[in-house]
Amino acid sequence: MIVAITLEQRKPAIYLLLPYQISDFEGIFRAMDGLLVTIRLLDPPLYELILEGELHHIVRELTSETGINEEEIFSRIEKLSEVNPMLGYRGCRLGISSYLELTEMQVRAIFEAVISMSNHDIKGLPEIMVPLELKHQVSLIRNVAVKVFSETGSSLSYKVGTMIEVPRATLIANEIVEEVEFFLFGTNDLTQMTFGYNRDDFGKFLPIYLATDIIYASCYLASMSQKSPDQLFGGDRWTKCAGRTNLSFGVQL
Repeated sequence: MIVAITLEQRKPAIYLLLPYQISDFEGIFRAMDGLLVTIRLLDPPLYELILEGELHHIVRELTSETGINEEEIFSRIEKLSEVNPMLGYRGCRLGISSYLELTEMQVRAIFEAVISMSNHDIKGLPEIMVPLELKHQVSLIRNVAVKVFSETGSSLSYKVGTMIEVPRATLIANEIVEEVEFFLFGTNDLTQMTFGYNRDDFGKFLPIYLATDIIYASCYLASMSQKSPDQLFGGDRWTKCAGRTNLSFGVQL
């Protein structure tokens, strides 16, 4: 799937995952019968999906399995390489730049699983959460819903939302609210991007920050000064959000 160069190569590989995804979601909806289920679309950094090991061995293995020659695979690897994977091909960028069918497959699996479970008197209530770039993916999700409903002769209630996890998202909240039915606040990444802290390295200089009163608490979340959240979450841009009675909010710690 990852090294596929053309749509004809990639789409069949992605849709091999569809029955597994449907089965996974059926299990979730069965366990959560009648309760809201928030599903974050696939968004790990791309390198987490790639085989580990010696590069030449991996390339030979991929050549054998896919029929793509080694030169093309090396070229594909070079194009997908990243300096900073955590800010690269992650979030729904996988479903925008190179793997549009990935989002389509995942969303189809969600809807088909809900419909399948409804035939067993199990009620699935999906909330589909789009990480990062929103508008493009919301349109895609709505289109897939129309296709699935038309094919199955069924319909279902679902919500589409996003996670506020980069500072820019807080600054354009009045625009984002036009596209979604719910918000989740990703305090982890939001803290990191607001202050330039890396949660994995923060503990190394935390004692110095505490000793010099740069921050006032050892808790990573509490290390946010009061002023910055007020600036990010205050102002007129949130007024439209507050006026939406059907808009729900949540926090991811």
